Amino acid sequence: VCIVSKSSAGADALCTAFFVMGLEKSVRFLKAHRDISAVLLTKDMKKVYATTNIKDKLTVEDKSMSLEFIEGRED
Repeated sequence: VCIVSKSSAGADALCTAFFVMGLEKSVRFLKAHRDISAVLLTKDMKKVYATTNIKDKLTVEDKSMSLEFIEGRED
């Protein structure tokens, strides 16, 4: 998990929360909180999830990994 934020304490808290919540709940949370910039990596290191607000700043060079952007709003 990587959180991009001006607040290191806030980023640390979110990072910890996402580890506890797991991938599915973290993705739902990020869909509902579009102001958060984040990158999540699956345990098997095959898939990268990233918020769309950092889309132009992120590339995955490892061809064995896929990149999916977290879009939309989950209510």
